[in-house]
Amino acid sequence: MPHDILLDKDGCWRAAESAFLNAAGLCGFRELRAPSSAGPDALRRAAEQAALPDAGLPLKLCGLIDAPEGRLFCAELIGPPYPAAAAELISLAGDFLALLNLPDIQLELAPGGESDGLTARLEAMNLAWQENPALPPDSFSLLCGGETLCAGGRREGQWAGAGFAVDGEKLLAALAARGIALPGPEPCALYIAADGEEAEIAAMAMAADLRGEGFAAESGLMGLPVSEQLACAERLGARFTMALDPDCLAAGRAEIRDTATGETFETAFGEALSRFFYDRQILELTGALEGLPLGPELGE
Repeated sequence: MPHDILLDKDGCWRAAESAFLNAAGLCGFRELRAPSSAGPDALRRAAEQAALPDAGLPLKLCGLIDAPEGRLFCAELIGPPYPAAAAELISLAGDFLALLNLPDIQLELAPGGESDGLTARLEAMNLAWQENPALPPDSFSLLCGGETLCAGGRREGQWAGAGFAVDGEKLLAALAARGIALPGPEPCALYIAADGEEAEIAAMAMAADLRGEGFAAESGLMGLPVSEQLACAERLGARFTMALDPDCLAAGRAEIRDTATGETFETAFGEALSRFFYDRQILELTGALEGLPLGPELGE
């Protein structure tokens, strides 16, 4: 059942949208951002308001659109004859679902694809399909486990071409049913629990500096006791914590605690704090590379 307001608690929507836009970008599609009230025809209406960039170039639009039936990943290809437009869109939809590691994707076409050249294009791209007489003329579907995830087909009128929509909620349900986890947001690298207003202000500044270096960092903002702030850090899944009090501020140093192992590390503030996390990145990368065979040019 579609929802008007979606909390992306585990980052699934963001990860799926990123995969969609990456796949579409490789095909030259341009993203369209539309308000939630725009509905599923937003891409078509955008085409009506925009001229084709060149007589020899098609108009390629994509976006995440909210519709009465749910959230849709949409793409429209305007200008080319239907066989070329449909083949390009089918390739894009297949690439998108492949990026999400969905297995056993089936492509279904309405009968008649051979006569208009669509199937020849699909064969050239090594894409398998089967005909489904129940589909409307000049349409296609991509299914996973018998569930239609993507539906598309010919577009008529002044802005003729083809388009498709992937049902976002069905897509995420299919991923969950198969135990496929999408990459979530960057986990909190450091949570700084502050004791007192002075420490809270310093903690906010430290967290901001770390984020400026590309590390996810948060600090306590609610004025809670340090123990409750550290419990909050655990719920967030923070990898490291720091308890900051007036004594630490006076000394210019504090302990960082690894929440997984309980190991503690003393570090100074400023550049030394950033360097601690850069060093951790290098250690993790080195560990990930251990045991991997080197190419001849690296092994010599």
